[in-house]
Amino acid sequence: MHSLGQFLALGHTRGQDEVMKYKELPPFNGCYNLRFGGQVRSQEAVLFLHGFPAEQGNKNIDLAEKLTDDFGLDTYVMHYNGLGKSEGEFNFSSSIEESAKFAESLIKENSYSKLHLVGHSWGGSVATEVYRRIKDQRGRLVLLAPFTDVRDGEGAMELALYFMRHYPHIISADRFDSVAKDLGKVREQFHAQRTAKELSSHGGNVLIIHAKRDDIIPVSMNLNLKKAWGPDATYIELDSDHRFFHNRDLMIERVERFFRDRPV
Repeated sequence: MHSLGQFLALGHTRGQDEVMKYKELPPFNGCYNLRFGGQVRSQEAVLFLHGFPAEQGNKNIDLAEKLTDDFGLDTYVMHYNGLGKSEGEFNFSSSIEESAKFAESLIKENSYSKLHLVGHSWGGSVATEVYRRIKDQRGRLVLLAPFTDVRDGEGAMELALYFMRHYPHIISADRFDSVAKDLGKVREQFHAQRTAKELSSHGGNVLIIHAKRDDIIPVSMNLNLKKAWGPDATYIELDSDHRFFHNRDLMIERVERFFRDRPV
């Protein structure tokens, strides 16, 4: 069992005979999840946390496979309840709790010394809270076009209305009040930018990638997030869209470089 540093020092990547395509794992509290990796567990692992509603794209499964191939890391992808291949009803604060419990179970069951986190869009808020909770096992934190700020005042209600209008098949009109309350809970208990300030001593392990063509996340949000994490955090702007369909290879290359160049 090698750590990432030991693996890189060997000067090679895990051979194709040691890598399998993803394996679907038993649901975790109803959440669908899968793993890339060899038969023998790596010492460190990566958990991918997708955005909302994650109906387009592949929830970064291609990036998960790439990190396994290049660094010999076990990589996991999970779907929150009510989204993707998971059953049930989606809830913003519950998706945070589900992910934190899943991360803690991965560490406990596999004895991972470090758990790296990659969060996209809403997954940026999820990943930040999970990062706060795993403490001694904190590895790198990669935030791709992250959504990290539910505004004070009417912010929760405005977001609930936006989601209800754009995704009525997930958030129906009769759920408006409960979703607004749920987003208010996120603001009060899991505000990612406030958490970033609390954990700014770990800023050197953080990569934030803002997509210049992002029509959902304003650049101001990510600049504020970078400020919260402090001067050691790495901030990059790429010519891409919110889902990183455009110039996707460049995004993947920058994440790989961060894993290669930033020892934890």
